[in-house]
Amino acid sequence: MSGVYAPGAPAPTPWCGRRLLKTMGKGIVFFSFVLLITASVLNMRLLYDEQNASCLPYTLYLVRYHHVSEFKRGDIIAFTPGTRMGYLFDGKVIVKMVGAVAGDVISVKSGEFSINNKVIGPLDIEKSASSYMKRDVASFERTETVPPGNVLMIGTVPHSFDGRYWGFLPQEAVIGSVYPIF
Repeated sequence: MSGVYAPGAPAPTPWCGRRLLKTMGKGIVFFSFVLLITASVLNMRLLYDEQNASCLPYTLYLVRYHHVSEFKRGDIIAFTPGTRMGYLFDGKVIVKMVGAVAGDVISVKSGEFSINNKVIGPLDIEKSASSYMKRDVASFERTETVPPGNVLMIGTVPHSFDGRYWGFLPQEAVIGSVYPIF
């Protein structure tokens, strides 16, 4: 029976939902303000990956801009490649994973890429990378040790245009740590 209340009981306030929404709104505004201040103090920014074919399985990242002094395999970092990745990437912020660090041995042979004798995957875009970089496909074949002060950046999905094609990244090109959101 709608609209019928027990005798003596107060009728529910029809606007109590509005009060809840107003309180939640204030909480969201406060949380957003705290998040913005924290991001400013820690020098953090959101980065959206606008590529059609991303090299990592994420599209939104939180980047903390700071000097990175220590690198571990698996770290996700942001860097500016200069012309090392070709003219399309010059001046852009790129996000990839550290695949090899100083002292690691990388090998590209017979279309397979390995780090420290562990096969990582095939060279699945060697023809398009060769054409874009104006290099012979055979020039990708090599065995090298990552020199001090450098890292090898890789993607985690097939068809990633990464260090197996364009080589090592000097650590001074790294601009910060990256935290994937989704």
